[in-house]
Amino acid sequence: MHSREENRPRFCGKKAFAALMNRQPISLSLFLALIFFAGCECDDDKVHPVSTVGISLDKKEWTLSVGIPGSLVASFEPADATQQEVLWKSSNPAVATVDDNGQISTLQAGSATISATLKNGGYDVCFLEVTDPSIVDFNLKEAAHGAELHIQGKGFSAKELENSVTLNGVPAKLVFSTREMLKVEVQKDARCTGPERQCTGPVEVSVGGKTVAAGTPFTYLPTVIVSTLTTQIAHLSGIVMDEEGNFYVTAPLLHTVYKVSPQGASTLFVGRAEFEGPPDGNRRGPHGIAMGRDGNFYVADTINDRIRIFTKEGRVSTLQVQDSDGNDMVLQQPRGIAVDPRTGDLYVTTNEPGDNSIYKLTLEPGGQRASASLFVRGSDASFLEPRGMAMDKNGNLYVANYARSIIQKISQDGRAVTLAGRLGVHGFQDGTGSEAMFDGPSDIVVDADGNLYVTEFGNHLIRKLTPEGKVSTLAGDTTQAPIVRGSEDGPGSKAQFNNPQGLIIDARTGIFYVADYSNQRIRKIVFE
Repeated sequence: MHSREENRPRFCGKKAFAALMNRQPISLSLFLALIFFAGCECDDDKVHPVSTVGISLDKKEWTLSVGIPGSLVASFEPADATQQEVLWKSSNPAVATVDDNGQISTLQAGSATISATLKNGGYDVCFLEVTDPSIVDFNLKEAAHGAELHIQGKGFSAKELENSVTLNGVPAKLVFSTREMLKVEVQKDARCTGPERQCTGPVEVSVGGKTVAAGTPFTYLPTVIVSTLTTQIAHLSGIVMDEEGNFYVTAPLLHTVYKVSPQGASTLFVGRAEFEGPPDGNRRGPHGIAMGRDGNFYVADTINDRIRIFTKEGRVSTLQVQDSDGNDMVLQQPRGIAVDPRTGDLYVTTNEPGDNSIYKLTLEPGGQRASASLFVRGSDASFLEPRGMAMDKNGNLYVANYARSIIQKISQDGRAVTLAGRLGVHGFQDGTGSEAMFDGPSDIVVDADGNLYVTEFGNHLIRKLTPEGKVSTLAGDTTQAPIVRGSEDGPGSKAQFNNPQGLIIDARTGIFYVADYSNQRIRKIVFE
């Protein structure tokens, strides 16, 4: 119940004037009085302070990295409260401090409670955890320029500009960040060029002035560029290079050998008459080709079961092969051929059904005769269509076991072990040892560091193997399954091949050349 006094109009201020003006009738004297009192100030016209009843912080729990600042925002109840004085305080100033505006500075790893207190005693708190950055793992242990590296860890900043990442000392481009994930783009490392110049170093993340390194290193892979060297030469198989940089390539369907200049101009070098024989299923004329220490070329004449010799002037002869008893010997369907750079001995793979083996040929003075011995019996090594071979500086022979889809290493005593791939399993997968898969490895070369490079006829790729058997893809588009054949030039991961066969590496420049069989061209692979 309200009293009469409480209901009586108060004659002061604009509110009183408005209230009385609404009453009818009104005298002139009263109207003049109201004008006077309207100009008077009363309590109703004053702005009264609104007390703050409660306070709430925008974050109740929060994690920040050392050196990364933060800001807490307080809201008040009621929303129009005019008394908003707040006392900010940190329970552990050694870990984090807070100023009068709620701005937080993080000093070292640890925990702190940030409180905001009103004059009337109302308060709210935020439980703050301050962490050092740490790296748990990253997805690509080796990658080339442009690859996206994902770094998992803790203590990163969600603001991209507050993080920095280096790979082997080279700043990476940050493209995404959260507290537990950084995504960066690998940048070009100008120090790492050529197949043997892979740079390995730490993955380092810096946040708020604190730098941490991953437990495992990152290897920068030089980017490769694939281009086309020659115009069309029908179905190339073997390839070799002389000291002047000229190429000699076998064309088995045409039973010929072509000479190609360093600029890509091709001419017929050894004609059809020298290699042509009676058709017999898949037995087609010359395949493997190698350059001997005497400067002559040795060619596996598959269709005619013989090894042919030709000089740089184009003179052709047949190597006379004899067994250990001095009897003439026929090598059935010779396919691959390699030269021991230390002794000049030849190694030849045979693909005759029932005789998938490797023979060692020791040349006699003059280079026209050779003594043959069985180096590896096919049944002892699970050979099935062994093709290209290469020998490292220690005398180990590496074989592309085509139909078994494995790469094998053979010591000088003839013992064979599988370096990579799964016996008889055809497919595609990078990895180490039996984790990796191939589809029809065809030819193989070795660099000065013992790394192997393999053409893959079935997968249309160029693969790389370390001496430990770790397999990666050097060139070829693997983004689709099954892998699409093609003839596209460009960066290694986007280039395409079509049944690549022969492969060589120019030791002087580190450039690879591929006899791209179904594209009928020589392809060139250059490292940045």
